[in-house]
Amino acid sequence: MKKKEKWIGLADLDEDNTFEWSDGNAVLMTNWGTNEPVRYQGDKKACVMYEETTNWVLADCDTTYSSVCKRPEEIVPTSQTPDGCSEGQEALDGSCYELVHDYRTFDAANNDCLDKGGHLVIIESQYVNAKSSTIIYSTIIFTCL
Repeated sequence: MKKKEKWIGLADLDEDNTFEWSDGNAVLMTNWGTNEPVRYQGDKKACVMYEETTNWVLADCDTTYSSVCKRPEEIVPTSQTPDGCSEGQEALDGSCYELVHDYRTFDAANNDCLDKGGHLVIIESQYVNAKSSTIIYSTIIFTCL
């Protein structure tokens, strides 16, 4: 059975209950699941994943999940990428979203996104949360059957 959880770019790596986006943007909204975020003394939950319900859940950063990268669209679209995104990416509001099927830790997933010119997905609004979850989970349906 495939895991449906995905790393997003939110974490509290200092473990001081101050969450930050991996690109340094301010946290303007959250979409925590019921009773989240919950951290107990000694646990390693500091990174945030996206559940299929689009709720956010705190998880151990060393757990491996697939992830979602977000990068800016190219300034000049080409005939092969009319929306400025590469093949396998979806365009939304000036950014390209890519579902990365490889299972990686939070740091490895973020480094992979950085290598591609982006970050783990940053969710600035309920609209982006809803639209990105549609992109993510419609991609899963089509690519994992």
